[in-house]
Amino acid sequence: MTIETLHNPRIDKLAFNTIHLARNQLLVNLRFPDLSISQLKLQPLPDIPTLATDCHFLYFNSGHVLRRFYQENPVLA
Repeated sequence: MTIETLHNPRIDKLAFNTIHLARNQLLVNLRFPDLSISQLKLQPLPDIPTLATDCHFLYFNSGHVLRRFYQENPVLA
């Protein structure tokens, strides 16, 4: 079983918090898309490889989110 197919509430919560951190960084750095970014509801979806949206939800693969975060922030790993 790989992290892509693993559906674990603790991993989902950690990925959810990571996305909130990234969203907040975008809101601070980019003034204009703040309303559209903040209106997307987050939904973990282990069946997708990365991220997807339908303009209402931001669907995410928790394993992908965490792996990308730690690749870009190795000090936190």
